[in-house]
Amino acid sequence: MKKRKSNIAAIFAVISAVLASATLTQCNNPNSSYSQSAEEILNMIDSTKYTMSLDLVNSDDFALIDVRSPYEYEKGHIDGAVNVYSSELLEPGHQKTLNEFLMDGKILLLYANEPDETLPVFMTLSQLDMGPVKILETKNYFDKDKFITVPVEIEKPTPNIKEFIQMSVEEVAQAKKQTANTVTPPPVKVAPKKKKKKTVPEGGC
Repeated sequence: MKKRKSNIAAIFAVISAVLASATLTQCNNPNSSYSQSAEEILNMIDSTKYTMSLDLVNSDDFALIDVRSPYEYEKGHIDGAVNVYSSELLEPGHQKTLNEFLMDGKILLLYANEPDETLPVFMTLSQLDMGPVKILETKNYFDKDKFITVPVEIEKPTPNIKEFIQMSVEEVAQAKKQTANTVTPPPVKVAPKKKKKKTVPEGGC
């Protein structure tokens, strides 16, 4: 149970970072605006299958999107994949490419070195209502400069997301209440020590 809670906490940490990052990015790109709230996206994740295993991929239904850096893409990638670097997702050229795939009825299928690395792109596209979009269940790496793709199963969060959100809100409220009720003791006044007068040395010249 501890492991599951850790997984959920990690996912929400990533989501929070993504929301903040995407919001900042949009300040420079006013043409992009969120169509769905964070709560709607979280409910979607909780109720639908947002991943796709490698053996079920049909190239006619999906548009493979490699969200790694251009350097990694050029070094090796899955056949037929198009490179849309995650840091440049909202650039007009990439937006046009993705919209063309969607207009052709394709499902955007994201992959990177690890499935977790696709989460920022997945969340942003979902909130912009640029979908359908799914995450490919693969791990990709290089072995002696050869590009290797292996299937990997993504653990589905089992706890109820709404319950998790409510629990988090209650814990934050409780923490604030405890902070407000905490009485800060007054500072202790320390009386300055009087300097002892030096006596005139006896004798001497």
